[in-house]
Amino acid sequence: MSYYESLLAKRVFQVKMSPMRKIAALLDEAKRKRDMISFGGGAPSLLPPKEILDDLYNYVKNNPYEISRYGSTQGSIDLREKISEDVYKYTKVRYDKDEIIITDGSTEGIFLVLSIFLEEGDEVILTDPTYLGYLEVIKFYNAKPVYVTQDPTVGYQPNIEELKEKITKKTKLIILNSPENPTGRIIKEDIARAIVEIAKDKKIFVVVDEAYKHIVYEGRNVYLSQYNKDVVISVCSFSKEASMPGFRLGYVCANKEIISAMEKIKQFVTLCPNMPAQLILINYLASEAKDKYLNEYVIPTYKKRRDFMAKMLKQYLPEAEFKIPEGAFYIFANFAKYIKEKNVEEVTDDILDKVNVVVIPGSYFGKTTNKHFRLTFVSEDEEKIETGIKRLAKYFSQ
Repeated sequence: MSYYESLLAKRVFQVKMSPMRKIAALLDEAKRKRDMISFGGGAPSLLPPKEILDDLYNYVKNNPYEISRYGSTQGSIDLREKISEDVYKYTKVRYDKDEIIITDGSTEGIFLVLSIFLEEGDEVILTDPTYLGYLEVIKFYNAKPVYVTQDPTVGYQPNIEELKEKITKKTKLIILNSPENPTGRIIKEDIARAIVEIAKDKKIFVVVDEAYKHIVYEGRNVYLSQYNKDVVISVCSFSKEASMPGFRLGYVCANKEIISAMEKIKQFVTLCPNMPAQLILINYLASEAKDKYLNEYVIPTYKKRRDFMAKMLKQYLPEAEFKIPEGAFYIFANFAKYIKEKNVEEVTDDILDKVNVVVIPGSYFGKTTNKHFRLTFVSEDEEKIETGIKRLAKYFSQ
C-alpha cells in the first residue's frame, strides 16, 4: 500500500470500480477501432428527439444565461410539475412536486436513496441476478446484500417465499428493477403486489429502479407504486426513454420526508441538477413528442433488433439458452454449453482479444449466472449484429 493509499478511508477499499466503466472505456476505444462490435454497454444508439435538440439549440442561441445558471437542489419546480403529470399519465399515481427530486441520472438517485437509509450492519434484499450498480454502494456503507433467487424457468420472477424468509430485523430495503437489467423481465402484477404488501407489513421500503419503464416490447410495465406509494421509492431516468444519457438527468418519486432527506445529501454531492437538460425536458414532457418518439421510433427500432439478434443466436449459437426479453436493452443468454468449465470473465476478455466483440459476463449480475453473457441489441444495427454473432460462433467453434 502506498503512502497516499494509507491515508484513504477504509470504506474506499470496500468498493470496486464498476466493470461497466471498463466497458465505457472500451466503447470509447471502439470509435477508433471501426472493426469492434459492441454487445456491451446499455447506451441508446438513437438520436434524442428532434424537439429536445431544437430546444437546446434555441436556448444556446437565444438565452445562454438561463442554461448556464445554478438551480435549486431539488430541481426545477416547472420540471417537477411536468414529471408529476407524466407519471400520473402512465401510472395513475399522483405525486406532488415536493415528492419528486431531480437527480443526475438514476445512478445518483440510487446512491442518494441508499445514503439516507443505510448504516453499518443493515441488510438490503437484492434479486439474483440484478443490475450490478447496487452492490458496491451497499458495501460502501458497510451494509450487507442478501440475495433472493430469480428462476429463469418462471421468467426470472422473484421467489416470494424465499423473500419472506430472507427478511430480518436488520433489513432496510428491497431493491428491484423492472423491466430488468440484465434479464429484460417485467415483474408480474401478483408478485409486485405481494412484495409491496410484505414491505408494508415489515415496515421497510421497496426501491424500484425504473430506468427502462418505457422500453417495453410486449404487454405493459407494472408499477409497484400503484399498490402503495407510501412504501415504494421510484427511481427513474431520462437516459433510456429520451436517448440522452450524456445529459445525466433522472428523478426519484417518494414520500416528501424521504425526498427532503435526499436533498440534504445531494447538496453536497452535485449541488443542483443539470440546468440545460431540465429546461429542454419541460417542453418535451408538456407536448406529445414523448409518446410519438417512443412508439414510432424507439420501440419499433429496438424490437426489430431484439428479434433479429434472437434469430441470429438461434441460427449460429443454437445451444445458447435465453428468454426473449419483454423490455430493456438486453438478451441474457446462458452459454454454459460453450463456456463449459472456463471462467466467464476470462472468456469475455479472450473474445474481445480474438474476435473483437464486446460482451458482458453474467457473473457481474449475480451468483447464479456465471455462465451467462448479457448481450445488448440496441447498440448496433442488424448488419453488425449478424457479424458479431458470427464472430462469437467462430470463436466458440475453435
